[in-house]
Amino acid sequence: MNKRGPLLAGLACAAPALGGTVNRGANPGRDLDIANIAAVRAAWIRAAETSDISGLIALATDDIVVVHGNGKAAIGIDALRADLTRDFRIFDVEPRDASAEIIVHDKWAIEFCEVDQVVRGVKAGSEVQTHSRIVAVFSRQPDASWKVARVIALPG
Repeated sequence: MNKRGPLLAGLACAAPALGGTVNRGANPGRDLDIANIAAVRAAWIRAAETSDISGLIALATDDIVVVHGNGKAAIGIDALRADLTRDFRIFDVEPRDASAEIIVHDKWAIEFCEVDQVVRGVKAGSEVQTHSRIVAVFSRQPDASWKVARVIALPG
């Protein structure tokens, strides 16, 4: 199976309020950052579920890097668009709740997550349940919003 499909919803990590963890004590600024990152993740998941390439591109930095489970990478927004176009012709992705840990430091946030999802072939309709470990890096933008800068699917 092409290992790119499961990464489409690679940010399908549950919000900390749904059972994930956030390191460090309460900090209103960081708590707001985490809430904003969770909103980006939720938008990413919705876009992946509906095969909304424009929606996913809008959530990514121009220099995004996506490393697939097979080690191949999409570098930059145009490469991501090409991957998504190809993948959405082959797969439908339905993410499930997963665990997450988020670390926020200055203009960067790193999320470590375990992702369960159902991947279906668009034409054949066959279905596979997958479990992935993902590292997602978010970048704070000049307007204080967050975008996805890196997505790394860990092998195994």
